[in-house]
Amino acid sequence: MKRKILLALLLALCIITSLCFASCGDDEENGAGDSSGSGNVSTGSSAPAADSADSGANEGGSSTDSGLNGGSTDNGGASSGTSSGVNSNVNGDSNNTDEENNVGIVDGSEGLEYLLSGDGQYYIVTGYGSCDDNVLEIPSTYNGKPVKVIGEKAFDSNDVIERIIIGKNVEEIGSFAFASCGQLKSVVISNSVKKICSLAFTACLILDEVDFGTGVQTLEDSVFRGCTNLKSVYMPKSVTVIGVECFEGCGGATVKCQVAEKPTGWAENWCGDSVAQWGK
Repeated sequence: MKRKILLALLLALCIITSLCFASCGDDEENGAGDSSGSGNVSTGSSAPAADSADSGANEGGSSTDSGLNGGSTDNGGASSGTSSGVNSNVNGDSNNTDEENNVGIVDGSEGLEYLLSGDGQYYIVTGYGSCDDNVLEIPSTYNGKPVKVIGEKAFDSNDVIERIIIGKNVEEIGSFAFASCGQLKSVVISNSVKKICSLAFTACLILDEVDFGTGVQTLEDSVFRGCTNLKSVYMPKSVTVIGVECFEGCGGATVKCQVAEKPTGWAENWCGDSVAQWGK
């Protein structure tokens, strides 16, 4: 009897032990499953990171495209703001240079030769230089300073220029400045010009149009002497001095004077063989 009870207890102990081992095995499997699930969560969270990287790459690409279009190259989206700031700063410096100094800025024909005045306040045009314009536009400014004088013989005997437009700051046209320009047909003189020196346009054989500005005060001797194709000229009332034979040899051109009679500052033979008409 005792043996049967002992065997029953041993059997019960074995069953309990077996159950305990089975329970421990289930816990371990559950733990492994949880760990595996956690790993899945981690793997899943890495997908947004990849999306983020793609997004960053796309942003970087758009910034690069923008930089190329704007004249600047950017690397990555993060540098976009920096690049924008740099471009803004460079452009600002460039604008200030152009507006404040006008260095290299020419508002007329390029390639002309210049000489800075003795006091350093203005420029004198001294030659045609590398310019090849047939319509010559004398600039108003050069290197940030006004162009006030067209020098003596600056364009003498030029065979390219057909038309001349004088800049708004020019005050004086020197002697022989445009003498014997074989192709010159037309001259537009700005209101700033006060004095045209002797023989400035002499022997321009096909010149047929001269448009004086309203500021011309002095025409020295023989300014248009020998301009045989000149038919008609309008002389504004601003002119107070004209030298001798200013229009001599112009084939009987008509000079239409705004004043009603000859001013005292005009030489007696100022028009040479041309015809004066008064009060026009």
